Amino acid sequence: MVEDDTDSMTLLLHYLKEIGYTNISKTGDPEEALCLLNNESFDLIISDHYMPSMTGIEFFKALKARPAWKDIPFLMTTSEGRKHKITEAISAGVRSYITKPVDKENLQTKINRLMNA
Repeated sequence: MVEDDTDSMTLLLHYLKEIGYTNISKTGDPEEALCLLNNESFDLIISDHYMPSMTGIEFFKALKARPAWKDIPFLMTTSEGRKHKITEAISAGVRSYITKPVDKENLQTKINRLMNA
């Protein structure tokens, strides 16, 4: 999970654990996430859209540029007031997104779709 907002990260972690995910790596920095990807394998990436050092779209593009990472399911989160960012994300190739505040059932549905695609 790449999320720079502590409250959003806490909520997402809580929901993910309730859904049944226990092995969760988290960072607030996309650059750090790219370093983690060099050393570990991941089944899913959840990333915020707006972060200070790199946008979620820039992070997504960095993932897709690497053959080893390009097929990792990717879920982007964005604030309710930033719905226009969804269009930008879709144009960049992001296929799954969720608006904040995140709802646990919606999160689970989105993850299930990504993991079974």
